[in-house]
Amino acid sequence: MSLKDVSQVGHLSLIDGAKKAARPEADSETEPVDKVSVSRQNPEISSAVASAQVASRADRARVVEAIAVAVRQGTYKPDPQRIAQEILEDAELIAKLKAMLNR
Repeated sequence: MSLKDVSQVGHLSLIDGAKKAARPEADSETEPVDKVSVSRQNPEISSAVASAQVASRADRARVVEAIAVAVRQGTYKPDPQRIAQEILEDAELIAKLKAMLNR
């Protein structure tokens, strides 16, 4: 499964319980905790995200148009097994995200 819209990724944050679990306390016997931070304020990142979103929308529009043409011509044959698999994958992803947020 692939994620198509990542426009809201920059707005995600951990809840309090997850913050504590994600950042173990460093003491004199342990190594310092590494940190990684990505800011959407960086012009290169913002530009790359914007370009990817535009390209994604254009690709999606082409796919939707191709499907519409196939439906009108009566040649569109959806794969029920693939549809069912993607529904299950989406449900699994949603369940995992909810579990992460409820920690």
